[in-house]
Amino acid sequence: MSEFAIIHASLLTMGDRGLIRDGAMMVRDGRISWIGATNELAYGGDTVDARGGLVSPGFVDSHTHLVFAGHRAGEFDQRNAGASYQEIAAAGGGIKRSVEQVRAASTPELTQQATRHAEWLLANGTTSAEVKSGYGLSLTDELRLLEVAGGLEASTGLAVSPTFLGAHAVPTGTDGDEYLAHVLHDMLPAVKQQGLARAVDMFVEDRYFTPDAARKLAAHRGDLALRLHVDQFGDAGGAALAVELGAQSADHLEFTGEAGIRALAASNTVAGLLPASVAALGRDHYANARSMLDAGCRVALATDFNPGTAPYASMASVMHLARLHMGMTAMECWQASTIRGAESLGWAADRGSLELGKRADLVLWDVADPEEIGYWVGVFPRKVWVAGNLRVSR
Repeated sequence: MSEFAIIHASLLTMGDRGLIRDGAMMVRDGRISWIGATNELAYGGDTVDARGGLVSPGFVDSHTHLVFAGHRAGEFDQRNAGASYQEIAAAGGGIKRSVEQVRAASTPELTQQATRHAEWLLANGTTSAEVKSGYGLSLTDELRLLEVAGGLEASTGLAVSPTFLGAHAVPTGTDGDEYLAHVLHDMLPAVKQQGLARAVDMFVEDRYFTPDAARKLAAHRGDLALRLHVDQFGDAGGAALAVELGAQSADHLEFTGEAGIRALAASNTVAGLLPASVAALGRDHYANARSMLDAGCRVALATDFNPGTAPYASMASVMHLARLHMGMTAMECWQASTIRGAESLGWAADRGSLELGKRADLVLWDVADPEEIGYWVGVFPRKVWVAGNLRVSR
């Protein structure tokens, strides 16, 4: 339908109008063209009766690794038996295991699995997602991952923002300095030349990449946005580093302290929090969301969907974890999962809230109140539209 209306809905606008009870909305050519009360709507065309359900903006998942091969379900049991992330990685698991699986997979196999992952996200109400490479760690395989990510929007409808994460880990048997030079001088120029990414990223952590390496990446990124994995396993000043380098987003932040929080609050860098990776790792040190929000940081929530440390395709489940473990309110979670995620990806002018002229990325939930999402566990949307096109219907 190029034009239709939704009626009898609770509209969670995420804008100045707040929650509109018994609201209505018109969509024309993929954009929101009218918002108001159902009894004010003058329209005789196609309608969807929400029957008192909740219509929200689609989730904007601002941190995923959804293009990979196989799975690492066995590591879940290893961690539950007491093995640490670092111990599993040292034994050949973790990122290096996913690299082996990606290199052994054909491009059609990667595409088939990534398509399934994208459909999982859509089925859970996510309409836009950042998708990172990082499981190839070679020029050929990193380009393959980004090509697969870039094709998902046309094949599934999920809007994708591709990020080049060649600096995810150092490949086995490779010198770290040599590999960084390869990322900067071979991979990154090819990514830019072929237009395969909107951003670059690096895992800045002990045994992975240093702050100086991040500075070099920032100096070579050109017009690509910068995103950083920082402060996941200790406060190494990663949040302040991200601010120093003008990063679009600083993600993880589980151990970010007061100095880093102050730096984020005084900047345009979005704090990307990933509670699913904390839960899946069996840890209990969640990011200090409460202090970040109280300080004025712009906080986004994301799944960190990946095969090893965050097998979560549901933003609603992430909201549940944030409310349970991070002191966030329901509305703070909604904001962090929609408009803040859009800000994190440079998309806030186009999506993340129900406002006139924005993309009609809409989710119809079978609940009446926004507080119910992130409270009930296992609730799926009734319908999902991306740019006005119906992608999920139950």
